[in-house]
Amino acid sequence: MRLSKNMAAVVAGGATGLGAAAAEKLAQAGCKVAILDMYREPGEALARKIGGIYRHLEIASEITVDTALDFARDEHGPERILVNCAGVALDQRTVWRENGQILTHDVPSFERLLQVNLTGTFYMATKSAAAMMSLPPLDNGIRGIIINSASLAAEDGLEGQAAYAASEGGVLALTRPLARDLVNDGIRVVTIMSGRYDTMMFAERSEDMTEKVGTHQRQPSGMGDPKEFADMVRKVIEDDEINGQWVRLSAAKSK
Repeated sequence: MRLSKNMAAVVAGGATGLGAAAAEKLAQAGCKVAILDMYREPGEALARKIGGIYRHLEIASEITVDTALDFARDEHGPERILVNCAGVALDQRTVWRENGQILTHDVPSFERLLQVNLTGTFYMATKSAAAMMSLPPLDNGIRGIIINSASLAAEDGLEGQAAYAASEGGVLALTRPLARDLVNDGIRVVTIMSGRYDTMMFAERSEDMTEKVGTHQRQPSGMGDPKEFADMVRKVIEDDEINGQWVRLSAAKSK
């Protein structure tokens, strides 16, 4: 699907990090970009910068998902592109010892991660797919594309990442069934798994987890640039042979 001027695109979690880079890349290609995110100030600032629009989004709430998408469609029309980048992280062991006590993982935090990273991703995907189905197919028969983002933890979760890996693995597992559900309607579904990128989420990780991720998941060392993620988003959009797949976007593992 070739990007074209005034093609409507929605980026969930588009105010910062990987989502912001994707929003900029799509705007540069001429797309009408709607940034949906919980972070209002950076979301509004980026929308002004790229000539897009911003709407507050709590992705774990179906009501606010519907409200945000309705706003975007009223302004830009139904989306042909959805990029799902909204998510949260958590570093907590399944059990651990502290001051002579054996402590267990906080269950509400586990459930919250699943609700945001997995259920929220599904909310966005199913509701965007419905909008895409209302659009006429393009010359190649494609109506739209859904790109979900996931972490390498989906396949290579480290200690302290049980909840995070479960939520990201769920996103990975959604990819092929969603693609098979939608293929006859000309809607593709792809997941991009990213490694160590210079984002706000990574900056908020504990020092212990940051060191582990840096050691195990990237060689050469250092963080990836979110613009590299955005480049992959465009590549996936424009290559109609990529469907029902997950793309691993990371430097080689050191061990």
